[in-house]
Amino acid sequence: MAGPLAGNRTVQENLAAMLASACLPHAILIEGEAGLGKRTLAAYIAQAAVCEGEVRPCGQCRSCHLARVGSHPDILLTAPEDKKKTISVAQVRQVRQEAYLKPHMAARRVFLFEQAETLNEQAQNALLKILEEPPADALFLLVAASGQALLETIRSRCVTFSLAPPTRDEAFCVLKASQKKPDQELFAALEATGNNIGRALDFLRQKKARQTDELAERFLAQIASGTSLDLLLTVQPLQKDRAGAAAFLDELQLCIVRALRDSFDEKEVALSKEALLRLSDAVREASSYLPRNVNLPLLFSYLCARSKHCLS
Repeated sequence: MAGPLAGNRTVQENLAAMLASACLPHAILIEGEAGLGKRTLAAYIAQAAVCEGEVRPCGQCRSCHLARVGSHPDILLTAPEDKKKTISVAQVRQVRQEAYLKPHMAARRVFLFEQAETLNEQAQNALLKILEEPPADALFLLVAASGQALLETIRSRCVTFSLAPPTRDEAFCVLKASQKKPDQELFAALEATGNNIGRALDFLRQKKARQTDELAERFLAQIASGTSLDLLLTVQPLQKDRAGAAAFLDELQLCIVRALRDSFDEKEVALSKEALLRLSDAVREASSYLPRNVNLPLLFSYLCARSKHCLS
């Protein structure tokens, strides 16, 4: 399998050498800002640690499959519990107990700490005890925004992989492979996020969401003031985008709810309450067809016709 990251050549070369020699350290700290692939790298290392193949991770064995779907019994995740901001000492003590148990099916167990920077001081001291004398068949992976939030005594017992943004060309290749967007949009997203691929993807999703919101608002306004052709032209960008179509219909339903609320508050609205209620039914019906793999141009033609009919 190829390395999991774009750029970060030194990190990838060091990791490849460790895997080739079957000499993963007992503790690895992965640090870097959000969006650089810390979790991706941690998942790759965890998969390699439990892999049953000769070249790890092979991506083909039972352990690799279980690791990819998040159900391998020898990969244990620790993160802040629901509605809490820190990883508690009780959680670390539970990890310590687990670490001395034999693996269920792999050669070693992997203990992955997400948001390791949230370990409070007491929890860090509890973790330090096991890092000082780790079980031979345990691997500790600490994922943190910055290792500086951890005690020096913990950092000194970890091999640290510090991630940085890739070059513009490297990041562009990754986006180009997964995003069906014009090159200029991809470059603009990378420019806005400093080549941070994760944040660039968020930037593109947010932009798409804003565009979907604008289309829904325009569509609703044109029901009263435009023609059926105007409606079709408005939704034309969505006629090959099933996810975008679903988001549009959801947002259109929200626009209708807001318009209904305004009508009950006796504010001036373009459509009557009766028309809005009929339109809401039409949108709900159109949404119900999406899971059936309906032809999108036909769906939108039907919706546009129903929408204009709501006025009568």
